[in-house]
Amino acid sequence: MSSINPVMYKDVVVFSSDRVVNTVRSPVVFLDTATGEIRDYWTDFSDGPFTYLDESMAHEGQYLFLSGQRSVDCINMETHQTQWHGPAGDNSPLIYVSDGFLYRGFEYDGMNPTNNSAAIMRTPVDSRDWDTVYAFTRTDRYKPGFDSMGFGTLTNGDEVVVWKNRSITGSSDRTDIFAYNLTADTLLWRNMDFVEGSGVIPLKVERGVVYGLLRNHAVALDLATGNTIWSQDFNSVKASFPLQFYEGDFYINGNTMLIKGPAHEIMGLSIEDGSISWLRKDLDFGIEDRFTYFEGKLFFTTTELAVIDVHTGERVLESSRVEHLGNLEGRVTIDPIRRVMYMNNGLEALCVKIPDDI
Repeated sequence: MSSINPVMYKDVVVFSSDRVVNTVRSPVVFLDTATGEIRDYWTDFSDGPFTYLDESMAHEGQYLFLSGQRSVDCINMETHQTQWHGPAGDNSPLIYVSDGFLYRGFEYDGMNPTNNSAAIMRTPVDSRDWDTVYAFTRTDRYKPGFDSMGFGTLTNGDEVVVWKNRSITGSSDRTDIFAYNLTADTLLWRNMDFVEGSGVIPLKVERGVVYGLLRNHAVALDLATGNTIWSQDFNSVKASFPLQFYEGDFYINGNTMLIKGPAHEIMGLSIEDGSISWLRKDLDFGIEDRFTYFEGKLFFTTTELAVIDVHTGERVLESSRVEHLGNLEGRVTIDPIRRVMYMNNGLEALCVKIPDDI
């Protein structure tokens, strides 16, 4: 059962399936959080279904969003019905939510490798009314592509969206980073320091700083000015194989940036200057999906469940204790009250108690 990342809403947890479930083909399934009993199904896809992972799904409040290449479906988790859906143009399916709006990048004639323009679009979460936040037309040889969005606030309270412009030419790549002041409705800055590609791992804003992962670098930029504060090059790190962050995730814990990619290593960087504070090489797995933080630990899937201490990077749950769960897929969702994890193993939706000793 390839599934969306589990979403909790009141007394239901929402999964999806690429199979027939009780004669219902490829449904979104509403399960009772306590018993696992099926409460309802939803199948009103406008263009799909697909495997909605990473940022091709999002949720805020009672609304769950599923995005494909050409459309977005919004499900009202209160009513279990379609709130709105419809076409959104040929484009990357990556979507993001913040403060009552759903965002996505848009490439004009996005399937055409010679296209010249891109934009940030948004719509209110409860209705389909797409509006252009910022439009961009290239003036050089790099084809634009907007995604990997993050959100933050300036010291004066203005809201800002930041994103990667993952530009390609076919022979070389670059990653510009943009910031747009949503309150003032104006472009804040564009950083053009990084001549390398990057994956779709979203940017994060913490305490007035924008953090991100590129192909071989972790970077930190000033949110107000866009100036590069530091850039850490991982090309010299002797890892199990080259540290390239097209996949993986990172998490800011106090003064440390924890980074995990598809290689075996996990590391902690100082957020002050990007220097490597510690590096653990004794892990034998990469990362399949995004981190979930809970009580000083990071939970994530790597075919099996992995739980890492945020202070040391040490694994606190041995393989022998999770191997019975099967090959896990997608993100781990945690109910902090009942102290259980929701996840799926490709065949089943699972509710698993968090061990008391971790």
